[in-house]
Parts: sequence; structure tokens; C-alpha cells
Amino acid sequence: MNMSKATGWQGATARAREFYVLDTPPGSLLALMLHLIAARDEVAVADVGLAKVRYELSDPAALHEALNTHCPPIVLPDSSKADRAVPHWPHYPTADPVQMRRAWLLANANGPAETALAWPGEAQVIPYPGPDRRASFFLRAVDSLQGALDTALLAQADGVPLHSQVQVVGGAHDGLQGRISAVVWGRDDALRCVTVPASYRIYSLGVDAPHVPATAVRPLPAG
Repeated sequence: MNMSKATGWQGATARAREFYVLDTPPGSLLALMLHLIAARDEVAVADVGLAKVRYELSDPAALHEALNTHCPPIVLPDSSKADRAVPHWPHYPTADPVQMRRAWLLANANGPAETALAWPGEAQVIPYPGPDRRASFFLRAVDSLQGALDTALLAQADGVPLHSQVQVVGGAHDGLQGRISAVVWGRDDALRCVTVPASYRIYSLGVDAPHVPATAVRPLPAG
């Protein structure tokens, strides 16, 4: 595929920096996703909507498989773990595939935050991580990206912001007051993007209401 500079890795990393420090697992994952979608849709990175990125995050296993294909195993110019650890890899004047592979390795490092990173093998297909989000940098990066993109997309859609105090009007939870903890998006599977908030998850004392229709949620006055 003929990739212009606008669809290349430099454009992806520049845009990812608007949300995260690049040399972190979420920053690396976001840059890789932007590059993947731009290449798949044959558009400039700047034209990849956040709604498309959020759509891909809804299936982490499928995303992981796609990125494994997008960032195939390669032999890096040097094999020193120190040289591809935070914060060194973004500054190497190497070809895009090498930088992308470094980013993919960083996104798949694992281990509790208080211990040294455990790196996957550079010349192997990286397996999908187990369900323990405390050990999996990839799954924690997915969680972080979902929260960041939900915040941005809710602002674009004039939705109720996360963590807002709200009241439910109508339905099974009529009158419930609580705090929004998550949003469930409508989906356009043909365009591969999320659309508008379909429902919210609301926590109150002793009550977990996971699918309250967006039309039934009213923000409470601040204070």
C-alpha cells in the first residue's frame, strides 16, 4: 500500500501525543490504532475519527490480532532491553516498522506496576494476554484509552460527562440518583464507528444500574 507521510507513523505518533505521553503503553497503543485504521481505510491519520478508534476498542481480542498482523515480528537493530525501554524508543532514527514494533512491544509489556517490565520476545507473535488487568499492560491500556476517548466523544456528542451526578427519569430505575461510571455507545458496524450514547451505567448506594437509556438520564445541578 502506498502510504503518504500524512498516513505514516510520524502522523500517528504526533496525534497520539495529544492524549498521552508517547512512551507509555496507552500512548503506544493509540498511535498504533491510528496508523492501523488509516492504513485500512486509506485515509490520512488526521482524518481518522475518534469514534472509529473507540469502536475497535470494544473488542480487545480482535484488535490485538489485527495489530499483531500490522506489526509483524522483526529483528530490531539492537536487542538490548534497556534500549527499547521507556523512554528511549521514540527517539531512535529508525524506519517506521522498527518504531512500530517497539511500540507494540511496549504496549504488551506486563507485570505489576511496582516491578520491572517483562518484555515479550521481539521476533515472535505476541499472544493475547490473560484476563488479569493488573499484569497486562495491553488490557490496562485499553481501559485507559476507553476512558479518555469516552470523555472526548461525550463532549463532542453533547452527552452527559462521566462521573456526573444524575437522576433517572422513567423506567425500572425511575427516581434513582447516582453517578455515571460508564457509557455504552451506539454502533455503526458498516462504518466501524460508535455513534451516540445509547445508555449509561449508574452507581448509587447499593444499586448498580448498568443499562439506563441515555434518554432517561438527567444531570443534577452542581453543588
